[in-house]
Amino acid sequence: MAFYFAVQSGGAFDVDYKITGPNEKIILEGQKERQGDFVFTANEAGEYRFCFDNEMSTISDKMVDFEIAVENEQRAQLPSKQGTSPEQTSALEESIYKISAQLSTVTRNQKYFRTRENRNFSTVRSTERRIFNFSIIESIMMVTMAGLQVFIVRFFFQGARKEASAARAATQQSLIEDRAELSKVASAVTSSHIELNMFATDEGQSQNPVVGQRTDPV
Repeated sequence: MAFYFAVQSGGAFDVDYKITGPNEKIILEGQKERQGDFVFTANEAGEYRFCFDNEMSTISDKMVDFEIAVENEQRAQLPSKQGTSPEQTSALEESIYKISAQLSTVTRNQKYFRTRENRNFSTVRSTERRIFNFSIIESIMMVTMAGLQVFIVRFFFQGARKEASAARAATQQSLIEDRAELSKVASAVTSSHIELNMFATDEGQSQNPVVGQRTDPV
């Protein structure tokens, strides 16, 4: 018996399979296979079961293309016409079976190419989706970086402005203090000058003699 299968679409294009004989004997078994082409001998007459399992990927549905063929089965006898020899009939039968085998090969090749096309198309769609998601993430990152740069520049300018304002305020405070000191010094100098003037005036008055009236004797 010949057994062929291929996962056409869904998930990672893999599926579990199991072939069981008439006596519940497992003939073939596999897990997470994308495709397979097997030939085995059916030694016992009875019912053979070909099962596919998708329990490991219950989220995504899958489409499986499979074919089961019985090889080396007894050929049907073609009715012979009158006037034809058995050699001609056997040659015709051989030609028919050859054509059937070639058609089966062509059909299998078509299924194989269709499987490859579906998988390649799925790969293209997955790549396109990833590129789109990456573009969105890249755009978001660029906008975020631009906003962060603007924030940092503004923060630096605000810091410099605050430092300049603090320096200006300190300078003004220093000028005010200097002016106050100068005012104090000027006041002290003025007071000293006034005291010196007063002291000079008092000394001048003490040095000048008192002039009295002269009286003539009678």
